[in-house]
Amino acid sequence: MISKQFRWWGVLVILSTVMMGCGRTVKPPPATAVAPTPSTIPSDPFVSVSGETLSPTELRATIAARPQDHFTNISIQEDIAFLSHGKRLIILDISTPGQPILLSEILFQKQVKRIQSIGQKVYVVLEPNNANETELELQIVDVSDPLNPSKQGYYRPGAAATDAVVIGDTAHVIGWDYWAVVDISNPNDPTMIGMIDTGIFCSRCSRNLEEIKGYLHLSNYLNRVSHTYVNVYDVSNPLNPEIVERFAYPTSSGPILAVGEDVYTFATHYGVSFQVLDLASESSYYNVAGELVSELPEIFSESSYYNVVGELVLELPETFIQAGRLAAIDHYVYLASSDGLYIIDVLDRFRPSLTSTLYPNAYFSGIVQANGFIYLLDWDNGLIILDISDPTNPMEIGKWKQ
Repeated sequence: MISKQFRWWGVLVILSTVMMGCGRTVKPPPATAVAPTPSTIPSDPFVSVSGETLSPTELRATIAARPQDHFTNISIQEDIAFLSHGKRLIILDISTPGQPILLSEILFQKQVKRIQSIGQKVYVVLEPNNANETELELQIVDVSDPLNPSKQGYYRPGAAATDAVVIGDTAHVIGWDYWAVVDISNPNDPTMIGMIDTGIFCSRCSRNLEEIKGYLHLSNYLNRVSHTYVNVYDVSNPLNPEIVERFAYPTSSGPILAVGEDVYTFATHYGVSFQVLDLASESSYYNVAGELVSELPEIFSESSYYNVVGELVLELPETFIQAGRLAAIDHYVYLASSDGLYIIDVLDRFRPSLTSTLYPNAYFSGIVQANGFIYLLDWDNGLIILDISDPTNPMEIGKWKQ
C-alpha cells in the first residue's frame, strides 16, 4: 500500500514536469514584414526633398515627433485649404464649410516656414533643421490632383537665405546680402537666372518678403524696438526690379494689410498696439511718444515716413507677430493674435475701436478671408471656419483638427 506522503510527492513531480514543459522556450518562425498602408503613413513619406530615401529609423523619428508640431501657415485656393503642420503639408476639402475633409498630406524632412498656393502648385519654403544649417529650400508641389499631391523640383540657394516668395513664374530668394531670381516656369527644374544687388547688407537684421497686390515688399528690421524699413518693388521685370516706394513702419511692426490709402499693422514698442498708417500724405513721422524720428541709417535716408493717424492700444502679450494675421471685412479689421481674435472697427480711421474679442487665450498663427468666410488657423488645434454674415458677430460653423 502506497502511503499518502508518497502519493503527494508523485503528484508534485508530475505537476513540475507539466509546468516545465509549458515553460519551455519555442523559437517562433521568422516574422513576415508587413508593408505600411496609406491609412497609417502620409503620402510619399520615404523620399526627402533632395530625392534621398528616408531610413525606417528616420521615418519613425519624424512620425514620433508629430505631437510637438504646430499649425503655422494657411493658404486657400477656391474650395481647397492648405495647412502646414510641422514638416507636413495638409490638404483639406472645404467645399462644405461645416465639415472640412482631409484629402491628403505630404511629408518633408524639414519644418515648413511658408506656403503659397498659386493655381495648381503649392510653393513650400523649408527651414534649416538646426543652427548648423543655413540653407533654406524652396520645394514645388503639384496639387492638380489634391488626393495625390506630388513633389516636383526644388531650389537650394547655396547661401544663407532667410525667406522666399513667388510672384508669377519667378521665385525671389533673399538673405542678408543675397537676392536670387529663380525661374520656376519649368516646375521640375527651378533655375537661378540672376542676382540682384540691393545695396543693403545687415548681418544682424531680420529680412522678410511679402507679395502684396503683385508687388514685392522687402522688410528689414534690427530688433523689436527698432523701425521696420520697407522697399516696395515692381518685379514685372524680375531681373530689373524697380523701387516704387520706400518707407518705414513705426517700431518693430508685425504684418501689414493695405486697404485703399490706409495700412493696418501691429506695433510692439513698449506694448502692443494696432495702428493705422496714412499712405496718402507724406510727412515726417512722430512716434507714439511724440518724438520726431530724424536719424536713419544711411541706406534708408531717402525713405518716406507716414503719420500714424490712428492707434488702439491692446492688452496683448508681447509676442512676435508673424505675417498673415490680419483680414478686413467692410470697415472691420480682424486681428488673429497670440491671445485670441480681436475685431476692430476702423470706420473712423483716427479713432479705431475694439468691437469684440473671441477665443480668449487661443494662439492663432494665420487668418484668411475667402469664399465669404474667415478661416482661422489655431497653433495647436488646427482650422476654424467662421461665418461672417454679421462681421461684428462671426459664428463658428466648422473646424478640423488632425
